[in-house]
Amino acid sequence: MTEAEVELIYDYLHENYVYRDGELIRRKCNTTIYGSINGNSKKLLFSVSFRVKNKKYNWSYGHLIYLYHHKIKPDYLIEIDGNPTNYRIENLKSVDHSQMMKQCDLQVKNKHGLKGVYQDNKRFAARLWLGKKYKYISWHNTPEEAHAAYLKAKEEYSRL
Repeated sequence: MTEAEVELIYDYLHENYVYRDGELIRRKCNTTIYGSINGNSKKLLFSVSFRVKNKKYNWSYGHLIYLYHHKIKPDYLIEIDGNPTNYRIENLKSVDHSQMMKQCDLQVKNKHGLKGVYQDNKRFAARLWLGKKYKYISWHNTPEEAHAAYLKAKEEYSRL
């Protein structure tokens, strides 16, 4: 995306919308900007399709709000409070790729809240994702023990 396109979209937003409490409100008809919600129940992504000078764009709502305030389109955005539906400008932070990966690494998708732990019946496995499949390290009686084994194995594999 060129700087001219960013400038064009910035001007379009300021001519047609006003920001109010995490939403872009259309000036003429007082309605919020339209779009569609994509994603799943864990992570929603509100994407907006719009046209400026006969060119179609599809951006995330957070990127539009960030552009509205800072006149730049960030490569990556994170929500400071972790709520993916909170689009208040105070909650949006522009980050680089490595910071985004760290943020993604903090997300845990199991009920124990411990990364690298898998439960099978009453036992807990420590496992690492290597390439295209999991490598099971060891089995334990508690999730904490399995997590400790995961961290040790992760450190060992990172040295290779």
